[in-house]
Amino acid sequence: MTIEDLLRNKDWQQAERRLAKRFRLDIRPASGVLLKLLRDETGKSDFSVDDVLAVFARQPEEVVEFGGRWYADCSDHEYGEEWDPDEGNQQDEDQETKTVGIAEGFLVGYAMLYLYAEERPEELTAYVKRRRIPHAGKVAKDVVRVHQQMRQSRTNPCT
Repeated sequence: MTIEDLLRNKDWQQAERRLAKRFRLDIRPASGVLLKLLRDETGKSDFSVDDVLAVFARQPEEVVEFGGRWYADCSDHEYGEEWDPDEGNQQDEDQETKTVGIAEGFLVGYAMLYLYAEERPEELTAYVKRRRIPHAGKVAKDVVRVHQQMRQSRTNPCT
Protein backbone atom coordinates (compact mmCIF):
# COMPACT_ATOMS: atom_id res chain seq x y z
CA MET A 1 0.00 0.00 0.00
CA THR A 2 1.17 3.52 -0.73
CA ILE A 3 0.63 6.81 1.08
CA GLU A 4 -1.70 7.85 -1.74
CA ASP A 5 -3.79 4.67 -1.22
CA LEU A 6 -4.02 5.41 2.49
CA LEU A 7 -5.15 8.99 1.87
CA ARG A 8 -7.89 7.73 -0.46
CA ASN A 9 -9.30 5.44 2.23
CA LYS A 10 -12.76 6.81 3.11
CA ASP A 11 -12.50 6.00 6.83
CA TRP A 12 -9.09 7.68 6.95
CA GLN A 13 -10.45 10.78 5.22
CA GLN A 14 -13.37 10.95 7.63
CA ALA A 15 -11.03 10.64 10.64
CA GLU A 16 -8.82 13.46 9.33
CA ARG A 17 -11.87 15.66 8.79
CA ARG A 18 -13.06 15.00 12.36
CA LEU A 19 -9.67 15.88 13.80
CA ALA A 20 -9.27 18.98 11.64
CA LYS A 21 -12.69 20.14 12.84
CA ARG A 22 -11.62 19.50 16.44
CA PHE A 23 -8.45 21.56 15.80
CA ARG A 24 -10.59 24.25 14.10
CA LEU A 25 -8.43 24.02 10.99
CA ASP A 26 -9.23 23.59 7.31
CA ILE A 27 -7.80 20.60 5.50
CA ARG A 28 -5.66 21.52 2.51
CA PRO A 29 -4.92 19.08 -0.31
CA ALA A 30 -1.63 17.21 0.03
CA SER A 31 0.98 18.54 -2.35
CA GLY A 32 3.66 16.46 -4.03
CA VAL A 33 6.17 17.80 -1.53
CA LEU A 34 4.03 16.70 1.39
CA LEU A 35 3.50 13.25 -0.10
CA LYS A 36 7.29 12.93 -0.41
CA LEU A 37 7.67 13.98 3.24
CA LEU A 38 5.07 11.41 4.33
CA ARG A 39 6.85 8.68 2.36
CA ASP A 40 10.12 9.76 3.97
CA GLU A 41 8.53 9.77 7.44
CA THR A 42 7.24 6.22 7.04
CA GLY A 43 10.47 5.14 5.36
CA LYS A 44 12.44 6.18 8.45
CA SER A 45 10.18 4.19 10.73
CA ASP A 46 10.06 0.55 11.68
CA PHE A 47 6.47 0.42 10.42
CA SER A 48 4.98 0.37 6.93
CA VAL A 49 1.97 2.17 5.50
CA ASP A 50 0.17 -1.19 5.81
CA ASP A 51 0.97 -1.18 9.55
CA VAL A 52 -0.48 2.33 9.87
CA LEU A 53 -3.70 1.29 8.14
CA ALA A 54 -3.88 -1.93 10.18
CA VAL A 55 -3.67 -0.13 13.54
CA PHE A 56 -6.15 2.44 12.29
CA ALA A 57 -8.53 -0.35 11.21
CA ARG A 58 -8.19 -2.07 14.63
CA GLN A 59 -8.28 1.03 16.82
CA PRO A 60 -9.57 4.01 14.83
CA GLU A 61 -10.95 5.90 17.82
CA GLU A 62 -7.75 5.46 19.81
CA VAL A 63 -5.57 6.68 16.92
CA VAL A 64 -7.81 9.72 16.42
CA GLU A 65 -7.99 10.43 20.16
CA PHE A 66 -4.21 10.17 20.45
CA GLY A 67 -3.82 12.57 17.52
CA GLY A 68 -6.07 15.10 19.20
CA ARG A 69 -4.32 14.78 22.53
CA TRP A 70 -0.84 14.98 20.98
CA TYR A 71 -1.79 18.08 18.98
CA ALA A 72 -3.15 19.75 22.14
CA ASP A 73 -0.13 18.72 24.19
CA CYS A 74 2.28 20.14 21.59
CA SER A 75 0.50 23.47 21.90
CA ASP A 76 1.58 23.54 25.55
CA HIS A 77 5.26 22.76 24.83
CA GLU A 78 7.95 24.47 22.82
CA TYR A 79 10.09 21.95 21.02
CA GLY A 80 11.59 24.41 18.53
CA GLU A 81 15.10 24.13 17.20
CA GLU A 82 17.89 22.81 19.34
CA TRP A 83 19.99 25.79 20.24
CA ASP A 84 23.62 25.93 19.18
CA PRO A 85 25.41 28.67 21.16
CA ASP A 86 27.90 29.16 18.29
CA GLU A 87 25.04 30.05 15.93
CA GLY A 88 23.18 32.37 18.30
CA ASN A 89 19.41 32.72 18.43
CA GLN A 90 18.08 32.24 14.90
CA GLN A 91 14.42 32.30 15.84
CA ASP A 92 12.57 35.57 15.64
CA GLU A 93 10.95 35.97 19.05
CA ASP A 94 8.63 38.75 17.88
CA GLN A 95 7.22 36.91 14.89
CA GLU A 96 3.56 36.00 15.40
CA THR A 97 2.45 32.78 13.74
CA LYS A 98 -1.02 31.56 12.94
CA THR A 99 -1.94 28.14 11.65
CA VAL A 100 -4.54 28.50 8.92
CA GLY A 101 -4.87 24.92 7.82
CA ILE A 102 -3.52 21.43 7.94
CA ALA A 103 -2.67 19.22 4.99
CA GLU A 104 -4.41 15.95 4.33
CA GLY A 105 -2.20 13.13 5.50
CA PHE A 106 -1.43 14.81 8.82
CA LEU A 107 -2.85 11.78 10.65
CA VAL A 108 -0.01 9.62 9.28
CA GLY A 109 2.46 11.22 11.67
CA TYR A 110 0.12 10.88 14.63
CA ALA A 111 -0.61 7.24 13.75
CA MET A 112 3.11 6.54 13.47
CA LEU A 113 3.76 8.01 16.92
CA TYR A 114 0.77 6.06 18.27
CA LEU A 115 2.20 2.83 16.83
CA TYR A 116 5.53 3.41 18.53
CA ALA A 117 3.94 4.33 21.86
CA GLU A 118 1.62 1.33 21.65
CA GLU A 119 3.99 -1.33 20.31
CA ARG A 120 7.63 -0.20 20.54
CA PRO A 121 8.07 2.70 22.98
CA GLU A 122 11.70 1.74 23.55
CA GLU A 123 12.43 2.49 19.87
CA LEU A 124 10.57 5.81 19.72
CA THR A 125 13.54 8.07 20.50
CA ALA A 126 15.58 6.52 17.70
CA TYR A 127 12.71 7.10 15.24
CA VAL A 128 12.29 10.71 16.31
CA LYS A 129 16.04 11.22 15.90
CA ARG A 130 15.94 9.68 12.41
CA ARG A 131 13.28 12.24 11.54
CA ARG A 132 15.69 14.92 12.82
CA ILE A 133 13.13 16.35 15.23
CA PRO A 134 14.77 18.63 17.81
CA HIS A 135 14.78 17.47 21.42
CA ALA A 136 14.08 13.86 20.38
CA GLY A 137 14.34 12.45 23.89
CA LYS A 138 11.83 14.94 25.30
CA VAL A 139 9.47 14.49 22.36
CA ALA A 140 9.56 10.69 22.73
CA LYS A 141 9.00 10.93 26.48
CA ASP A 142 6.04 13.26 25.94
CA VAL A 143 4.53 11.00 23.25
CA VAL A 144 4.62 8.05 25.65
CA ARG A 145 3.19 10.21 28.47
CA VAL A 146 0.27 11.39 26.28
CA HIS A 147 -0.37 7.80 25.16
CA GLN A 148 -0.36 6.54 28.75
CA GLN A 149 -2.69 9.34 29.87
CA MET A 150 -5.07 8.47 27.04
CA ARG A 151 -4.99 4.79 28.01
CA GLN A 152 -5.61 5.63 31.67
CA SER A 153 -8.56 7.86 30.89
CA ARG A 154 -10.09 5.12 28.72
CA THR A 155 -9.78 2.52 31.49
CA ASN A 156 -10.67 4.94 34.33
CA PRO A 157 -13.05 7.50 32.80
CA CYS A 158 -13.90 9.00 36.21
CA THR A 159 -10.32 10.02 37.00
